[in-house]
Amino acid sequence: MISDVTSHTARRLIDRLGFVVIVALGLSVMSLLAAALWPIGTEVQAQVDSAQCRLGSLLPAPGDLMGTLDRIVGRTLIRPAQVKAAVKKTGVAERLAKQLKLHGIVRMPDGLVAYIAVAQEGVVDVRVGGRVLEFTVKQIGPGVVTLLLEGEEIELRN
Repeated sequence: MISDVTSHTARRLIDRLGFVVIVALGLSVMSLLAAALWPIGTEVQAQVDSAQCRLGSLLPAPGDLMGTLDRIVGRTLIRPAQVKAAVKKTGVAERLAKQLKLHGIVRMPDGLVAYIAVAQEGVVDVRVGGRVLEFTVKQIGPGVVTLLLEGEEIELRN
């Protein structure tokens, strides 16, 4: 009786194992067929063709190795990013700017002149490139003066 139960269980296990093997083989065959018959994407082929075109211009003509080396050296391979340096705001510029007040801007024959009131010093006239307190005058425009201190810009307005 026990041997009948054991042999029956063994047969069921073998049948299930056989089924799993058949399913796995079927999936494997389908995967191989799909891989063999699936076309290569056109965008991949276009990229390969484009790369071959670009490389073709670098290949030397027979006996023209120096010309090819000159072309390779002349190419920019790595372009550094164009970023502004980070400016740490210390608050000094804002504190000093509180001592300044823009009174007006006058157009003179040789450029714009800004009249800025400095606390406890009176009114001073400045031009682009001039200095007021510790600031450098970067730009003077209609109704606005841009001042620069340690990389930090401050705008004075009427």
